[in-house]
Amino acid sequence: MADLRNEFRLDPSLPILVGDDVFLRGIRLGIDQAEYIYKSGELVMGKGDPYAEIRIDEQSLIYTMAYAREHAIWPHPAPKTEAPGTTSTGTEPPPGTYPTSTPETPPGAREPETFRAEDALRAALVAVVEKARRAKAKGFARLTVRPFEPGDTLRLLNAMNTIANARKTVTLDISFEAADGSTTEVRFEGTPGEAMPLKDFIEPQLRAAADKQLDANYRIDFDPPLSLEGDAATKLIERLTRFATGAAEVVAFAGDK
Repeated sequence: MADLRNEFRLDPSLPILVGDDVFLRGIRLGIDQAEYIYKSGELVMGKGDPYAEIRIDEQSLIYTMAYAREHAIWPHPAPKTEAPGTTSTGTEPPPGTYPTSTPETPPGAREPETFRAEDALRAALVAVVEKARRAKAKGFARLTVRPFEPGDTLRLLNAMNTIANARKTVTLDISFEAADGSTTEVRFEGTPGEAMPLKDFIEPQLRAAADKQLDANYRIDFDPPLSLEGDAATKLIERLTRFATGAAEVVAFAGDK
């Protein structure tokens, strides 16, 4: 949240912030419109939840709705129901609170190990590869990239199209306001190839827009898993950073070859 607030203040197209009221109202509006999920410690707040204090600190995070759903942060897990004839253990959460733990992994199944980094795209990719190698992971079954720089949001489409032996998907949430005040909102979910006609249409609109918002999440499922031995990971990094260089969040999921 603190980093997001600082980015908001650095954007020359936005009003100067004397305090945090405008920023916090924007966060609450995003929550009310089911665009954002707020998480601070054990608290997870989304649309329809009772209002809670929004803190601006390193432990408080804002997620897009698409990211929160993909990573089981939202919606709240359904409360467990007791079988008939059983008694309460006295450990149920008090009314008005919501459990934030994810459902237990089924017996015999094992959650894939994940490696996460936020930095300039190349640095973040290198970091997750190094973390995975230190953890003795053999390869990556999946990789997700969430760019923070608006300019990289669409440029990454070109890079994704160069990756072979993988299933690639992208989610784009784009909104912009034209000089005459008219507004456009676009949501796309599909393959990078299918998104290219949209990219060609939307780029000139965004350049002329008075205001714009772009959010994207790229996902690569490797089949077979991308080996961390040899130069396969290095080649992937080169492809992904050929057109995009800004800050991004990268999450890698371990997988055996």
